[in-house]
Amino acid sequence: MTYHSKFEGSGAASNQKGPNLQFRMARSFSLLTNWTAALIDREDFSDVIEGLARQVGGANVAVYRMMRDTGAVRMIAGASCLPDRRRAEIPSGELSSFMLERHSESALPGTIWRLSELRDDPRYPGSRAEREWDMNRKVCEVSLIVMEQTREHIDLIEIVFEEPPNRHKELPTSLITQSMAEAWEKRTSGIIARMIAAYGRKRGGVEDAGDTVAVLDPSNPFSLSRSELRVCQLLGTGLKPLEIATELGVSIATVRTHLRNSFAKTNTSGQVELVTRLYGGAPDQASLRLAG
Repeated sequence: MTYHSKFEGSGAASNQKGPNLQFRMARSFSLLTNWTAALIDREDFSDVIEGLARQVGGANVAVYRMMRDTGAVRMIAGASCLPDRRRAEIPSGELSSFMLERHSESALPGTIWRLSELRDDPRYPGSRAEREWDMNRKVCEVSLIVMEQTREHIDLIEIVFEEPPNRHKELPTSLITQSMAEAWEKRTSGIIARMIAAYGRKRGGVEDAGDTVAVLDPSNPFSLSRSELRVCQLLGTGLKPLEIATELGVSIATVRTHLRNSFAKTNTSGQVELVTRLYGGAPDQASLRLAG
């Protein structure tokens, strides 16, 4: 890839409107070309997302599919431009769920939904999205870019900024995102499902035997949060979600959110498979109890 600097201009280049605009247009065209090629399986999509992260200066860039019935997040690709971060963090989906619940009809392909604007919604205070994002003092903006919305799922790009993004009137971001959404619509059939499966295998650190990686391995191979790890640990003792909620002193909705996130990160289909995978794939009494 050829993206090696942030989208934000600096120094003298920022004051040279003409050349700077031409430079941005050239990089945007290159990004769109690579994006389109990746969606017809002619470029590595992960490389394209790494280039996107560097170009926009995103602390975390995640492309994912969120299932509308369960809220489960299925990662497609991710990257970070931060030197101290090895790989992208998997979103919880709380902000996209909030956006979808309130603005589903307006969430058309190519549209951009920003945290700073969603905070103005009178229903944002007290929401799960507020509890997640307002606690993170490093984050100054989050952009959700809709790629596709169906009855079953919504495909999104989520970009987290720890420095204010620099927007330019001469080159509206919406022009680029509309073109990205159009390319998404024309993608090769089945390519997203293959990317989701490939990401799950890569996240587990293996190519063909992801189901043998212990979820509760001390190395935390699936990058579960502390809360998600605690829920998984209690699930492994044989407790059911309601009992876990009582044990932790949280609501059953919170436990279910942690479980949904754990399913997405470990690429498991539900509680029985997750419990089976906790210690490396061997069935135990907890999984048998859930199955029964």
